[in-house]
Amino acid sequence: MPLNTRVLRDGKPVKGLPWSGMEGETMLNIFLTVGLTEGDPELVIAADGRKAGEINAPEFVNIAWTGVYYVNTKAPLWQKGRQVLTRDYTYDLDPKLKVELKKGDVLEMWRSYG
Repeated sequence: MPLNTRVLRDGKPVKGLPWSGMEGETMLNIFLTVGLTEGDPELVIAADGRKAGEINAPEFVNIAWTGVYYVNTKAPLWQKGRQVLTRDYTYDLDPKLKVELKKGDVLEMWRSYG
């Protein structure tokens, strides 16, 4: 059951985000970390016991391969499949990977069957 994700800005998908390859795995982890940081800041998500609200860009947590479907969270991204960001995030990780998520961007996540 594939996981589908996208970021909308002003109602349109944000172009240029790296959703494939190694950069895609990093992008998914950024996407999920930001969703939890804003949506459930008290949830412990880091291996060292830190809560989601204590994780600040450009840091992110590797969540994609830890059972994303089974995260027990109140974050709207998981509960409703949609979450509006309340602040800006910049991940300037290397020349090939710069991700900017902005206040007002909408994160969407859903599963497709078949």
